[in-house]
Amino acid sequence: MEQGLLPSLGQPVTADRPIPPLTYFCFLDARADLMGLSPLLCITPFGRADPHLAAALARAGVPCAIDLGADPSGGAQALWTALDAAGSAAGRVGVLLQRDVDPALLAGAAFLILAPGMDAASYRGIGEIHAQVRDLSEARAALDSGATALIAKGSESGGRVGTRSTFILLQQLLESGALPSSVPIRGQGG
Repeated sequence: MEQGLLPSLGQPVTADRPIPPLTYFCFLDARADLMGLSPLLCITPFGRADPHLAAALARAGVPCAIDLGADPSGGAQALWTALDAAGSAAGRVGVLLQRDVDPALLAGAAFLILAPGMDAASYRGIGEIHAQVRDLSEARAALDSGATALIAKGSESGGRVGTRSTFILLQQLLESGALPSSVPIRGQGG
């Protein structure tokens, strides 16, 4: 059996314990370095609020959002566990919201990721707000409601998606003049 070590998580990788699947986002434009942002932003997989994975990634320097899934109160408990386990890296732990929740449950989150179509206004003041968007009109609406960054959610990314692939959607969002150039845009999918 082939063995290795996944350095960012410090856990052995074997056939019985493969690398955990992650949904990740990469900056596809040169503005990431100029904005001082991490090129990766991870989300715990499969709607599971996995505090140990989030804390390990945060300690490795990668911002990670805990997907609150269908149980926001259980997800909030996982958030607090991750914040505690991340220690000095707690500023890299955030939350993915699939639906509206009581903002009090999100105490301590460094950033939020909102599913497509969610209004950012209720969450202002909690931290950075990244909005998943499926087209230019959703991107504009997200920014108007208070989102501070965008995630272009391509048709190949899973969940609630639009008709455009990530590459095409990113081109549309990054097109000169379509959106303010100061807005960070990440791509999710393909």
